[in-house]
Amino acid sequence: MTSSRSTSVTVSFLLLLAFGGSPAQQVSVELGAEGETLRQKIDAPNLQKTPGMKPRWKPLSTGVSLPTIPVQDSGAPAASTDFPQQFPAVTQPADQVAPTPATGPAGLEGLVPAPGGGGAAGGSGLPEIATISGNGGGTWDATSDGSVVIEPSLFTYDGAKLTVRLFDAGGNEVTFGGAPLMEWSRRNDKDSSPLQFRGNVEGGSMVEQSPGDFSPREGIRYTLDVTAGQRISVEVSGQPLRETTVRLRSDALQ
Repeated sequence: MTSSRSTSVTVSFLLLLAFGGSPAQQVSVELGAEGETLRQKIDAPNLQKTPGMKPRWKPLSTGVSLPTIPVQDSGAPAASTDFPQQFPAVTQPADQVAPTPATGPAGLEGLVPAPGGGGAAGGSGLPEIATISGNGGGTWDATSDGSVVIEPSLFTYDGAKLTVRLFDAGGNEVTFGGAPLMEWSRRNDKDSSPLQFRGNVEGGSMVEQSPGDFSPREGIRYTLDVTAGQRISVEVSGQPLRETTVRLRSDALQ
């Protein structure tokens, strides 16, 4: 059986917290049909404040003074008076600064060409005459006085040899303490044997890529002067890798 009038349930929680007075300790709950409510007061002791309870913090009434750290003289040296001489590129116009000559590692003659060519490291502007890759060789004659640049590299797994010889106008080989103009021999890719030029051992011609693994240094370049009638011969033998090359540049060879 259904009532024709609407029925509602009203629940209200009245938290009466009086500032400055005693905190409320009871909650009034009204439950029932609209207009026929039943009021009941329930004790709520948890709503009251705990006597003697204080916050864990308290504001500072005054500011905090930080200690003063004394600063001592570090005794830093005065600015260098040689700065203009040491760093001319900073203190002078660019067109008044002389270029710094390029140099290669000690013991490796002609590794880095000097600006404009010339000297032991020059010749970079000379025309390319020939490039030998892997096994091969050839002979070239000097038709006039001039310069020759030799750019060698020697890569191998199973052994290879590179030899460059110089002959005078009479066809006789020019040796240096019994050695040819250039000689390079390696047994395998682990062999650190350096190149020899004019009888001198060029220790800087090899680089250790990883422990026990050696490779030719990139950019090796040697320059020599020749006179008309002289001859240059190149021979690469054994089992060189295809990365092995001998490049000749000259304004005198043909």
